[in-house]
Amino acid sequence: MRRVLVVSSICLAGLVVAPLPSHAASANPAKPAQPQKAVVVKPVAKALPTVFTVQSFVAVPSNYIYNPSLGSLHDFCTSSPDSWFSADFRGPCAIHDMCYEQPGSHKKFCDDQLEVQLTENCDYAYAPGASRSTCHGTANVYWAAVTAFGDD
Repeated sequence: MRRVLVVSSICLAGLVVAPLPSHAASANPAKPAQPQKAVVVKPVAKALPTVFTVQSFVAVPSNYIYNPSLGSLHDFCTSSPDSWFSADFRGPCAIHDMCYEQPGSHKKFCDDQLEVQLTENCDYAYAPGASRSTCHGTANVYWAAVTAFGDD
């Protein structure tokens, strides 16, 4: 979900514009808690007034069961890292696992949704630039892997 917020550029001089996320307790002590709902404000234009896009963070759903002993649909990103530096991939991977668990043939939908959500978390974690672009490339590698090898 994207919303547009118009803010005078004078307001931004050294001030925090977005609220910090609240953290919920993690069901798994080995995996730290992550924000359940958060937004960050990113500039998208330099003209006055400055226009910002509010990025959404894709969090782990509260009904996701993290338990690797139940199989690959309960371990976030399976054999891949659950994050790319500051970009947390656990939420998109958990949603992807849950999508695969739904009855029916919908692998392409689940896989495509994963790529979109990984990219959203890259956008949440990084301002435009090299780090965001590299994160998007990593998200594309995750998508390519599940497209080629994933099974719903």
